[in-house]
Amino acid sequence: MSNIIITSECEFCRYGTVDDSNKARVMVHCDYKGKTFYYGQCVLCEDMEKKEKSK
Repeated sequence: MSNIIITSECEFCRYGTVDDSNKARVMVHCDYKGKTFYYGQCVLCEDMEKKEKSK
């Protein structure tokens, strides 16, 4: 079964990288899929892993 998430949740995933160098078009890159999405876009994701908190 597919999980649909909003790319704002990618900030908390170990594979997600947020690129806000252009504030008008914030992009999120998924290292696992090798794809780039717009911030706020709904995407299919079954591979989300939480980032480990540094102590």
